[in-house]
Amino acid sequence: MKVLLIYPDVNTIQFPHFQHGVASVSAVLKQGGHETSLLYLNRDLADDEFVSEVKKYNPDIVAFSSTSLQFSIARRYARVVKAGLGLPVVIGGIHATIAPEEVMRDENFDYLIQTEGEYPMLELADALQAGNDFSGIQNLWLRKRNALQ
Repeated sequence: MKVLLIYPDVNTIQFPHFQHGVASVSAVLKQGGHETSLLYLNRDLADDEFVSEVKKYNPDIVAFSSTSLQFSIARRYARVVKAGLGLPVVIGGIHATIAPEEVMRDENFDYLIQTEGEYPMLELADALQAGNDFSGIQNLWLRKRNALQ
């Protein structure tokens, strides 16, 4: 499965920095046989420019990692992914961990991974690829027919 990891970091620093959590998720996914790419958003993109960037990676799933400060950016681009590409969207990171109910009120997020995300993300990618049930994955919130489970 091809997973595009997106880390929004718009208007917060003057230079890119290393995000350990996203790197760790990527490493575990790669060890599990999945392909990953990173889209590091350090500037605001127009919706069509963002869609074009996502299409370059041709992902099967898009996964955001977001701080509270960047949640509005992640939310905006999740809406663009759902409307423009119809791909499944996952969110993790500190904001998803501390405010999961708020995050999942946004119907553009299909899945939320709370706390440590490496192995829940791997289990989700494996299950989606195989067409298996994933409702029992620890730390995973999911949307079923616009209701949370």
